[in-house]
Amino acid sequence: MKPKFILAAVALSCSLMIALLPQISNLPRVNAQSAAQSAANAQPLPIVTLQPTASAARIANAQINAPADTAPADTTLADFVQSLPTAPANALIGVYARGVFALPVVQQPQGDPEFVSDGAGALTQYAAPAASGVTALLAHNTLSGRYFSQLANGQSLLLIFGDKRIARYHIQRSEHFRATRPTDPFSDFVSLDDPSAALSSFAQIFAHFYQTPGQLILQTCITAQGNPSWGRLFVVATPE
Repeated sequence: MKPKFILAAVALSCSLMIALLPQISNLPRVNAQSAAQSAANAQPLPIVTLQPTASAARIANAQINAPADTAPADTTLADFVQSLPTAPANALIGVYARGVFALPVVQQPQGDPEFVSDGAGALTQYAAPAASGVTALLAHNTLSGRYFSQLANGQSLLLIFGDKRIARYHIQRSEHFRATRPTDPFSDFVSLDDPSAALSSFAQIFAHFYQTPGQLILQTCITAQGNPSWGRLFVVATPE
């Protein structure tokens, strides 16, 4: 994928929305008044867009933080945990979905909220939602994000931390959206799961997924009609 909420329609370029607007209206399943208040109090963040002509700093970050390949889907949990690097106790270092993937997690470098790993076998923790108590993981749909569509409702996701503590989540649902303007950071979104639903702004979508404490969100892009940024996929999980 190319999470960042908007990706130029170029190979391996998928976008991620990482921003809030000061105006948030009605969105099904979202408390519009509280979301608007949160947005008003928050410092807006830049929209994340990963271009092929990335800066030298981002290229360096990708080379430093991104593993070269992913562990096989049949890797045992014990072997995967043992393979993960040493890290601070509370740092998220890996995610295990039995039979689907076993992927290390890299962090966005400080001061680079647009960073999404270009490694073939890694997830990137999206830093901004942590302020709302949300664990958010990003991956390009051409790389590790391709596994997200293979996850099923009710399936367990195991999060491994630096002290080798394991937190268990289960998948509640997946939500799919088409971007009305795929490469526009301020695009509206159409629900592919409920075509009768009202059009949602990117700020409403951000509030819907990234301001519900306790949630685990996996985000990637949806490729369609030759455009890698055509849509967005969100996998929503909660603690077991």
